[in-house]
Amino acid sequence: MTLHISYDHTCPSCGTYYIPFDKDIACPKCNLMEEERFYFIPEAAKSAYYNLINEGRYQPASWYIGSYADHTLHLLFITLERHRLNEANISFEEFAKELVYKKINWEDETFYRNYFFQIACRVYSYLQDNNDELSKEFSSNDKDSAERYVRKRWWQFWK
Repeated sequence: MTLHISYDHTCPSCGTYYIPFDKDIACPKCNLMEEERFYFIPEAAKSAYYNLINEGRYQPASWYIGSYADHTLHLLFITLERHRLNEANISFEEFAKELVYKKINWEDETFYRNYFFQIACRVYSYLQDNNDELSKEFSSNDKDSAERYVRKRWWQFWK
């Protein structure tokens, strides 16, 4: 089991899926600045950390994509895991930039490059800055607390 984030949002102007994850984040396609905000970064970091302590890696063995946020998490897990296994030992930002701008085929949606790069760097930074807090929240010796967290988060989506 892993932590999913059930969140879908489309730009009211152009219909592009995206996550308005911070106050200065506009639609990556048309640059419309909306009022709505969804604080995705801490939730994404919790999901990645949960995978790491429970499966020993950021990328879970299987992953069901049930929302745009889950799709973003899937790309994020791949990025974090490849960096973790990175033998060149370069910074996350340098590694993510290479992956996002040169190796991922965005087809006709290249406008997502910079947007996803920002998310990846923010989540990585959150993981580094909040490691102690995340460790306390999801102690690998206390799987019951992690399971309680999953149940609590699941019910929040039914408000």
